[in-house]
Amino acid sequence: MRVKPAALREIRGGHPWVFDGSIVSIGEGGRAGDLAVIFDDKRRFAAIGLYDPDSPIRVRILHRGDSLAIDDEWLQATIRSAINRRQPLRDRPDTTAYRIIHGENDDLGGLVADLYGAHVVLKMYSTAWEPWLLAIADALQAALGDDLKSITVRTGRKVGSPGAEPAVLLGTPPADQLVILENGIKVEVDLRFGHKTGYFLDQRHNRSLIRDNSSGRDVLDVFSSTGGFSVHAASGGATSVTAIDVAKPALEQAARTFALNGFSANAPFFVARHGDAFELLTEMVDAQHHFDLVIVDPPSMASRQDQVGRALDAYQRLASLAGRLVSSGGLLYLASCTARVTPDEFRQASFDALRRVGVKTTLVEETGHDIDHPVSFAEGRYLKGLLLAVS
Repeated sequence: MRVKPAALREIRGGHPWVFDGSIVSIGEGGRAGDLAVIFDDKRRFAAIGLYDPDSPIRVRILHRGDSLAIDDEWLQATIRSAINRRQPLRDRPDTTAYRIIHGENDDLGGLVADLYGAHVVLKMYSTAWEPWLLAIADALQAALGDDLKSITVRTGRKVGSPGAEPAVLLGTPPADQLVILENGIKVEVDLRFGHKTGYFLDQRHNRSLIRDNSSGRDVLDVFSSTGGFSVHAASGGATSVTAIDVAKPALEQAARTFALNGFSANAPFFVARHGDAFELLTEMVDAQHHFDLVIVDPPSMASRQDQVGRALDAYQRLASLAGRLVSSGGLLYLASCTARVTPDEFRQASFDALRRVGVKTTLVEETGHDIDHPVSFAEGRYLKGLLLAVS
């Protein structure tokens, strides 16, 4: 394969993607999962990656620089290296779930692997990895040894769509929901059909931050999902926790997680509100409700660049609604996991919205992913967070 000069500069600079519009010429054939070798205009080796004829990201770079064989030995060494980088988390007795492969940021673009206790869940964001699955299972087994009991594969497809059913590569996964430890807190996770690979592991540090700032506060958790932030707030000494989510099963799971940790899952300590977050927040603002800590962690708002404007509008609306619910002296945590929205765009949109509705804030801390979600290129920094003090 040969690519345009600008794309070649990007590749040599460390960018992990080759888009279809950047390709100048390519040999005939090529199936998903084949290795694509990229040459410069002098026929010198530039990079090698996985070919995906069905994706706008036509090649995901695995290696650049000098020529190198991409084989089982390379795969085992790359996966072992990725797992070793997580050693600080592996050494923590209070945390039993973390990411061991973070796609492009671990030189395995489009592939994610999370370890929950002794169970690995793989998620593929490119069909190019399908021919490599058995080799990946062998590499994980070699790296984790007796610490591994099962490997389950989940595609990037939505639950309920064709090909979305999880497949078992190795061993026997948990029959029911699994209980993990996160920051010493018991959390129920669903490895088969839960969001992402079963749980939002990337927010671990930010949930700990919320726990550290929850003592004596009435807390509102918006887009609460299965209650990760909510139970951390309870663990930090919150006076009450109100969780909002559109998925009733997620709220039921949150209640079970509360019970696992010895907290009351009943009102007035824990209140689960099922419904659309925008509508419920509007109702609360109209009713002049107030909380001492409000958490807003919505799902991704844009999958394409042409949706970024709409996403920023949504973030502004959420910030303006949530900000008006925070009591003077309280805290507001706003998060975005939309990769196409930059940290600067998210920060500016949030501040502008709060300023327009007269909510005065001071930035306490700006956050991102936890350490098992490293960032090696600009688009890899998808998670942004703002902890704000409201005056």
